[in-house]
Amino acid sequence: KSMRPMLIKLRHFKIPMVVVCLLSLAIIVLLPLVIIFLVGFLKAYGLPLKLENMTFNNYHHVLLVSKMARDAMKNSVVLSISAAIITMFVGTMVAYVIVKIKPKGKGILEVLGLLPY
Repeated sequence: KSMRPMLIKLRHFKIPMVVVCLLSLAIIVLLPLVIIFLVGFLKAYGLPLKLENMTFNNYHHVLLVSKMARDAMKNSVVLSISAAIITMFVGTMVAYVIVKIKPKGKGILEVLGLLPY
């Protein structure tokens, strides 16, 4: 049995806490992605992020010219979709066994199901 969660009343701190949470999420998730995207425009890795050091040639080469890069992106999409579908079916079967059949080692199944996290 689990205990009932305790409700914390934030009152006038509700909006500032939402802003802090969203800013933290933006910094943790979006900032690295933006930096990687911007570094992709540089003529050479290690140059400062200035307009005169930027070029579209890298993205042009990866997206339109290089067959190897297109094949790699296609493989990544196919493998990620396949892994998601297989994981969904295996997870559904394990959840069914845990809830409906209730085997003796169900605790081990639950731990194995939570192991990736």
